[in-house]
Amino acid sequence: MKFNYTKIKLPILKEIIMWLLIAIIFFKIKLFSLDLSKYIFIVIIVILFMKFNELKKILKKIGIKQYLIYFLLGLVWTIGLIYREIFYSFNSNSFYISSKELLVIFLYIFVFPMFIILTFKNINRFEKIVSSVAITQSLIIISSLFLTPVKTLLSLYYNQNAEYLYYISASVKGVGIGVVGASGAIVLFSVQVLLMYMMIKGKIKVNTFLTKYIIIMVAEAVSGRTAFYCSILLLIYWLVTERRNSILYELYNLIPKLILCILGVAFLGYLIDKELIIRIVNRSLELFYGLFNRDEGVHTFNVLKDMSRPKLTLETLFGTSVTKGVSSLGTRFQNDSGYWQKFFALGLIGSIAYYLSFLQLYLIPLFQNKLINKSFYLLVLAIMLLIEIKEPFFSYLILPMVLVIIMNWEVVGDY
Repeated sequence: MKFNYTKIKLPILKEIIMWLLIAIIFFKIKLFSLDLSKYIFIVIIVILFMKFNELKKILKKIGIKQYLIYFLLGLVWTIGLIYREIFYSFNSNSFYISSKELLVIFLYIFVFPMFIILTFKNINRFEKIVSSVAITQSLIIISSLFLTPVKTLLSLYYNQNAEYLYYISASVKGVGIGVVGASGAIVLFSVQVLLMYMMIKGKIKVNTFLTKYIIIMVAEAVSGRTAFYCSILLLIYWLVTERRNSILYELYNLIPKLILCILGVAFLGYLIDKELIIRIVNRSLELFYGLFNRDEGVHTFNVLKDMSRPKLTLETLFGTSVTKGVSSLGTRFQNDSGYWQKFFALGLIGSIAYYLSFLQLYLIPLFQNKLINKSFYLLVLAIMLLIEIKEPFFSYLILPMVLVIIMNWEVVGDY
């Protein structure tokens, strides 16, 4: 009797392909400086056309109202960008948003969540693959501070970026494959949002949830503090609102894992570089030092406060397309805040349309009472709006997309 390997190989191959696809899209992994996510985006659109009948059924359940509003609002800031690209000239040293770039962002929020639901069909399967990608990245990030082979691998990947090479060689912060600083760490936080949703819905065991959550949390602490603080806030929400078990029981599960994980990383680091561990701990807890020491303050808040904030003029009313640098009329602008960058680039009218297009995607389903656990969605939305003060996290896409995926899946359900 011959053993049929095909039945085993095909499902495994499919899981590997989906794992790589998620890794590439979530972390924008490049191959020889080639952005693979752009080509995957085209493939996803083709697949959605092939599954058009299934897509219609999903849209019927979700409701098309919020997406129509989303597309209409999107036209406001897209048309403005196209107009400026035709009639304006830009300084070569400035950073600006192109209509093509923003159109991809605009379409991704609709296309990718639909693709995920149609392809995975089961949210548990999606969570397992996404969390395994995040755990892999987290382990790379943590080990990038201590292990020479990992540093060598990352140095080869970032061989043309002097700033990232410095992070790796000097162990300034943890680095992953496509994960550098706050923008990469916030992608890890988006996976924690998914894990928290699964925990609230009872679709994942407490021990599994805490193990995954804490490993990712440690990686955030050494790579991007914004995501680390967000994960603490989300964890506090869970501990406070959990109904099925007492808080003491949850703490009983949480604290030993947290202590073991932190001690394990700290001990490894202490053996290799004691000063490195002290520096990482101080950097991660900077926010808390600032809360208890007004004279010291918080570096991030001070930097943001000192950055330029453009006044409302005819130029900023309609936008300049520039996110950093000099506008076509000679106005200089330098600010990391997502709100100020969108205000200067898209103008007052365009930036309002930009954020409203995102907000209504979340608020309409909430107001229509299609979702349970509204406090969870509102908290994540509040976090997204808060961290946008620091950087343009909406433009990084993954966190807004994960929230759309979760909301849509709750309405549609597994099938």
